[in-house]
Amino acid sequence: MFNQANVFRNGVVEVPALDLPGLDLTQPGQKLVFLAVAFSVLALCVVALRRSRLGRRMVAMKDSPLAGATMGMNLTATKLAAFSISAAIASLAGALNAGKVTADQFAWENSLPLVLLTVVGGVAAVSGALFGGALLGLNTLLAAAIPTLSNLTKVLPGIVGISLGRNPDGAVPQIEEPFAPVGRHLPSLVIAIAGAIVLRLLTGPVLSNWSFTVGLIVWVLAVVPNLPGILSGEVPVARRVTVAVGLAAAMLLAAGIDWGTVLNATGWRLLVAILIVAGAGLTGRSALDATPRAPRESPDMIGIDRDFSPAEIAEVDRVLGGVR
Repeated sequence: MFNQANVFRNGVVEVPALDLPGLDLTQPGQKLVFLAVAFSVLALCVVALRRSRLGRRMVAMKDSPLAGATMGMNLTATKLAAFSISAAIASLAGALNAGKVTADQFAWENSLPLVLLTVVGGVAAVSGALFGGALLGLNTLLAAAIPTLSNLTKVLPGIVGISLGRNPDGAVPQIEEPFAPVGRHLPSLVIAIAGAIVLRLLTGPVLSNWSFTVGLIVWVLAVVPNLPGILSGEVPVARRVTVAVGLAAAMLLAAGIDWGTVLNATGWRLLVAILIVAGAGLTGRSALDATPRAPRESPDMIGIDRDFSPAEIAEVDRVLGGVR
């Protein structure tokens, strides 16, 4: 289809940018903001669709087409509506993709990572598409920033796809888990937003661009998920103070050093941010976890280090039918 001469003359099609009043979408900055707004509006529309009667019919058809047909659902009309809406969304994305378009961009080997990363993010969640797109962009940036990893980035989508065996719903539900308490705790939410705003205001007069980037990564991924635990009274004060001091030191390390001059490679700067997040964030979450950890008894040791209890013997008799 994409190799037809009447569609791609000379192999390239020039797609003009949208002509909107007050916007120059040929500028990368304005185009980025416009695409972000368009994605947000479209995401809200998809959420509204899922909560509508048609959306509930689509979910029912996905779970069990046979049960839906038994209840009188018109599966053909529902499938046609799903494919039509998907085609409309894809057409909108193509219209916003202004610039030179070649047939090679639509080859199956280029489309496969898009589908795989979307599935990895979670096709059942609207944020899964955002996660998949961000991961695809990060994969491209990682290959450009660290040339030695260029071959690894080619198989990275497949490696990430292996994680679906443990998380069939995608990565988004697992990522949302540490941030969910922040949305339910108003003081934590206010501090999280205020911290990001302060970092942005300090960029230029105090912080360099790379200090802001590393600091923002550490703030969002390491500090914000730990705010509810620090501000709540479920954890002893000494432990909360220790975690707060450690996270403050991590923020000073991330934002207080001009990483643009200390390290001369983008890959090393990103690696520093990842190490700070892993060290400070995960350690803080482990220290603030108030869930009691009862020791788990190995079933292999039952009958060896202690005798069977009467209840366990009765359960064995019930399962085995009284066989001795």
